[in-house]
Amino acid sequence: MGGLLVIMLVVLLGGIAWKATRSKGPEEPPKASLVEIATPAGATISDVTLDGNSMAVHVVSGANHEVVVVDTKKGVIISRVRLKPETP
Repeated sequence: MGGLLVIMLVVLLGGIAWKATRSKGPEEPPKASLVEIATPAGATISDVTLDGNSMAVHVVSGANHEVVVVDTKKGVIISRVRLKPETP
């Protein structure tokens, strides 16, 4: 019985040593992606907000306002929301 405990302890310590010395290699940094947002000539970006993997870009062109939501992880435009004044 005592011999079995000693063997189990040696196996446990060997497993810990094996995991501690095993190298995983360097992780690659995420690749930068380019997202092109088409805006009208003369438009300005008034605000940019990040929330997790989403980025909201507020584009103003004269009296027109638009919010473009971009998935920063995938590098794609998720949606475009055009804001218009409410008519009474």
